[in-house]
Amino acid sequence: MEMKYMAIAACIILGVFMIISELKRPNKAFLTARILASIVAILSLYYMLFPVQYQADQKSIHEINLLTRGTAKDSITGIKGNSYTTEQEIANTARSEKVKFIADLPYFLKSNPRINALKVYGYGLSKDQLKGLDNYQMSFHPAPDPVGVVSCSWNWKLASTEKLQLEGTYHNDSTEPVKLLLRGFGANLDSVRINPKEYSRFTLHDQPKQSGRAVYELIAMRGSDTVAREFVPIQTSEVLPSSVLILSSYPDFEYKFLKNWLFENKFAVTMRSRISKDKFSTDFLNTSKSNMERINPAVLKKTDLLVVDEEELNALSASEYNAISRAAESGMGILIRLGDPGLKTKTALVNGFSVYRLPDEKSKQLNMHFPGQQPAFGVLPIEQRSFLKPRPNDQMLVTDLSGKGLVNSHLYGSGKVLLSSVPATYNWLLAGKEQDYNRFWSALFSKALKKLSKTESWLMIPAFPVPGQKTRFIVDQDQKDKVPLIEINDHRLSPAQNIELPFKWDAISWPQKQGWNIITINNKPDYFYVYHPGNWNAAINHQNRKITTEFVSNTRTVKAGSADFENTVSKSVSLWWFLLLFLCSAGFLWYESRILSAKF
Repeated sequence: MEMKYMAIAACIILGVFMIISELKRPNKAFLTARILASIVAILSLYYMLFPVQYQADQKSIHEINLLTRGTAKDSITGIKGNSYTTEQEIANTARSEKVKFIADLPYFLKSNPRINALKVYGYGLSKDQLKGLDNYQMSFHPAPDPVGVVSCSWNWKLASTEKLQLEGTYHNDSTEPVKLLLRGFGANLDSVRINPKEYSRFTLHDQPKQSGRAVYELIAMRGSDTVAREFVPIQTSEVLPSSVLILSSYPDFEYKFLKNWLFENKFAVTMRSRISKDKFSTDFLNTSKSNMERINPAVLKKTDLLVVDEEELNALSASEYNAISRAAESGMGILIRLGDPGLKTKTALVNGFSVYRLPDEKSKQLNMHFPGQQPAFGVLPIEQRSFLKPRPNDQMLVTDLSGKGLVNSHLYGSGKVLLSSVPATYNWLLAGKEQDYNRFWSALFSKALKKLSKTESWLMIPAFPVPGQKTRFIVDQDQKDKVPLIEINDHRLSPAQNIELPFKWDAISWPQKQGWNIITINNKPDYFYVYHPGNWNAAINHQNRKITTEFVSNTRTVKAGSADFENTVSKSVSLWWFLLLFLCSAGFLWYESRILSAKF
């Protein structure tokens, strides 16, 4: 744009100079013609540098066939018109059908502006490839939905206390069942059966016992045949155990099972149970012993989460309660177990919630779930009479199936306070429903514990990169005015800042090494995995098929040769016209100054 303004200024200066020169010339013959010729010459020169653009209706369709993965080789011969592909494998196998290879689709379309319609065959294009195709007429001829693991996700970064959870969908089009195995460290860790002729959701679990990087395998077996083998990379990091302090007004089974669960999940647990007014029993698991006669700031400074029942909270001294309140304001989490319906609370921590009671009901079972999530928890054989009502700025974490609140939470200074009215969850363990117990307490502890803020985070697109594939790394960092230092395998990248979100930076790389690769952000190393080209093809193809179908349904479609189609395109006036005008006007000025001026 600056060059254009400079050219305009230069043309104006030159035009003024030429007109003044003509006006000062003693011979006034052909003065008007010479001034007009000078203006035409200058304008022609300008428009040769910056061509005139105009909008035109392009009524004809110039269509190509674009073959993507999944296009059946037998169907290629029946496709009429020019066929192209971005897949080298298709180009190699379809040479006799004269399918041309496109290394870069956006560059190819930019170089061929007459093309305005695409017929896409196969599984379609990725989200990144569909960018910039909004102005093209598109039709999609999808291949049948792929067979195998068509979607899958897992928590690939885990703390040492977390469990690996693999969730996805398997498409089994055969008449035989398929067995999915999660395998790692030379052993089968979990399995699930997929029924014949079904799209089935599946969930697989494992508790990693080693820290560091590892690659699991997701194996699909039909009888004794292996029909699919996918890699599942994970990173497990050792974390300092969160410190949990339990204050119990009396020993009960709920505390006993919770204490054991915390110990098995490597929490540092200190438990104090009141025996009489001033006597306590104490337990120390995964932590050293300390004096627990009085709850003071020194004790709470080492505590990340306090679990306490309402009765014990009422029994604490004023100094102990004040110390707990200040610790919560500084970031310590608190989980309070609601007491008996007849108990009158004395503390602001409980009075900050809205509690209501219902009369005795005939039902002696409790059905509950996370709001908006499935599945529901297993049934608890208890009578529930106490419920919670959300107030402004509260977050209801658990409700019964009718929507009545069971676990509520809100911020308290820098910390978070949770109130639970569920009296006994250990019945899940007695009934063999360990998964429900783990889901419940893991969610509550995750909400209550203070989160450590990260200065940088990153996202990789696509999720399953292969060697040599263009891969985007989107980096978020707190310092929006500082360019992040991003390196992939010791090769520095040049990130671009997002105009609308200045804390986001976008970098492009083409990783060449299969397996674990290193990404370093501001001198902090991390790892990502580059897959074998044959991995997760069913999931990638299913996703492309879905994205392309949605994209095409939201764009105008038209049949080739339709007379109703109109497409507005930008065109440029030919430079030859301006060159001809420049030569004519410059020729007249020369002819007039050399020949005509001598006659007049």
